[in-house]
Amino acid sequence: MFTDEEKLVTIKAIQTLATMCECCGDFLRQRTMKDVVPKLVSFLTTQEKISCSSAQAYQYTVSYKLQLACLTHLGPICQEVESHGLDPVVRGCLPYLSLHQPKPLQQASLTCFKHLISLEPDVIWLRLSDLYTPDDLSPPGSEFRHIKFLARSGERNEYSDNVILLLPLTSCVQTAIKS
Repeated sequence: MFTDEEKLVTIKAIQTLATMCECCGDFLRQRTMKDVVPKLVSFLTTQEKISCSSAQAYQYTVSYKLQLACLTHLGPICQEVESHGLDPVVRGCLPYLSLHQPKPLQQASLTCFKHLISLEPDVIWLRLSDLYTPDDLSPPGSEFRHIKFLARSGERNEYSDNVILLLPLTSCVQTAIKS
């Protein structure tokens, strides 16, 4: 169903799964995370380069609508089934934070990350910091090693505008969890 040639069928299946997860999340956890989510992430990964370099007309295609449905529902699905081990999902959604993506896909990715942050804020912080780090981070003590990120600290790039919106949310969740 989630790899159906008819993308409109897949979109409806994602919407239905999201609704089912709201009602009986725990019941669907294992099957959803094992069978469905990897297929959605794989689709997002294969399509991200296409949508990144596309013209305005791409937003009227079924592939675009499926990307939007995946990004819109992936976060809530993971949150409803209380999934952990989200690194593959995070890696699949990160490219959609690029300013080169269509704005609706960026917005859907931001919303997806807001859901994922509530599950694994540390993983999200680490992945986001690889894309953009506003400040140079120094270890709290000499017993800790300095972390090297892929992005240079303070150097703006295609991800920085969206990462800046998400990074503060990771620390708010961490603070709330510790309290």
